[in-house]
Amino acid sequence: MVDFLSPPTHEQALALIADHTATVGKEFVSLDDGWQRVTAAEVRAAFPEPGYDQSLRDGFVIGKSTQDVINGRCSYQIIGEIPAGRCGLIEVSPGEAYRIMTGGMVPVGAERVVQQEDCFYTGNTVEVPSAALNLQSRYIQRKGSFIPQSSPVVARGTSLGPREIGLLATTGNHRIEVHRKVSVSFFCTGNELVSIHDSIAPGQKVSSNRYLLNTLIKGQQAISVDCGVVQDSKQKVRELLYEIGRSTTDIIISTGGMGPGKYDLLETLFEEMGGKAIYRSIAMRPGQSTLFGILAGKLYFGLPGPPSAVAVLFNELVLPSLKKMQGQSEYLNRDIKAVLDHDISCGICRSLLIRPGVLFSRDHVNHVRQVDKREFSNCIIFLKEGHPHYQKGDILTVHKL
Repeated sequence: MVDFLSPPTHEQALALIADHTATVGKEFVSLDDGWQRVTAAEVRAAFPEPGYDQSLRDGFVIGKSTQDVINGRCSYQIIGEIPAGRCGLIEVSPGEAYRIMTGGMVPVGAERVVQQEDCFYTGNTVEVPSAALNLQSRYIQRKGSFIPQSSPVVARGTSLGPREIGLLATTGNHRIEVHRKVSVSFFCTGNELVSIHDSIAPGQKVSSNRYLLNTLIKGQQAISVDCGVVQDSKQKVRELLYEIGRSTTDIIISTGGMGPGKYDLLETLFEEMGGKAIYRSIAMRPGQSTLFGILAGKLYFGLPGPPSAVAVLFNELVLPSLKKMQGQSEYLNRDIKAVLDHDISCGICRSLLIRPGVLFSRDHVNHVRQVDKREFSNCIIFLKEGHPHYQKGDILTVHKL
């Protein structure tokens, strides 16, 4: 076990977690299965974008002029039509024109595309005003002008969202090298806890942490392994930890059993089973009854029992580790500055205090307030040590949930 003279701060705890978090291995997946997967290597364009010279307007694509300007116009012979999707190279000779649609492939020898509303056409002849011939824009998007072939498209460590997946499809990347999904096993301790499907006797309650953690883990595209509720029994907890330790899971999370009470057994069992504690408390509330370490070669997060604390500590401690393990280059939560919408009194703060809040925008400025009863929070508010009072208008740091 590692002993600290004083519990690490929030920032120190994050650094300790990062130091012990290794990125998992790699695999190839089809683009259809790429949603929120994290790239394990830089992805380059297999195809250029656009893949051919294309028209940006409905109108006429013209070759070089062979006539003088008469009455402010040049005439061209219309020899065909190029709809979007017509394949095969076409050549347009001087004095010739093709009717072309937006997205149509521009023929070889084309000077420019003239939009339809600028042209005068009768039968097989189109007349183009000299003003349209002198426009700066030729309404032709050249092959590879947006993304050249072999140019970088998506950086390593990127979580693939709709924009990235669309870009990869456009550039011909149908198989992507990504980090494999992280497996997270979790269980909840407490004699009073039951499943939502069990009969609830007086003195018992549903273990909401099971459903909370399952949702949080799956929300990060990780594999959620629900090991259920275990009673406050050394033997039962030991058996479960031994079973999880033999599995291929990457992270273990437990809730409850972390206090100094008679039935709080996890820290003792963790030590007895050869666990290596990295820290056993954080100078943060919630977080004082928290354990992080290594057990059977797996990261272990011992969290307290209250669901509100579990949600916050998962966001602040487990989530950065999970993101780093999955290869995300930016794994720490982003600090957001927000204007406090009301006064806050938090008494004597001897450590960092975290409270649930509601982050919202007013006049394009971030504002934050504490949650009301029965209201869902979408952020957490950081209240610093030694600051017992905050006034409306103060600038606070928040993290999105």
